[in-house]
Amino acid sequence: QALVIGMIPIMWKSKSYPSFKPLSGYINDLLARLSFFRQWTQEKRPSSFWLSAFFFQHAFFTASKQNYARVNIIPIDNIGFQFTMLPLTDTITAPKVGFHGYGLFFEG
Repeated sequence: QALVIGMIPIMWKSKSYPSFKPLSGYINDLLARLSFFRQWTQEKRPSSFWLSAFFFQHAFFTASKQNYARVNIIPIDNIGFQFTMLPLTDTITAPKVGFHGYGLFFEG
């Protein structure tokens, strides 16, 4: 019934990332997420990461901290994040340490 009126079926919602979009927007977003992850896993590591694509962004941040801690042989609890706003361009070079990200929403 939900498909007929353009809504996300309840069964899908129970297995998917949270979304308030109607079905058409949800499908477009899902396809964009799948494209992002396919390019990352099958082609190359992106120079910047679409953070909104992750269902659980906290895990990505923790993994980034773990990688940094291993490379620099320091405790993960001593690592924090530094945020710098960069201009939106198509040519962002991946940093040697850490990552560039976009699509993260701040509140407050």
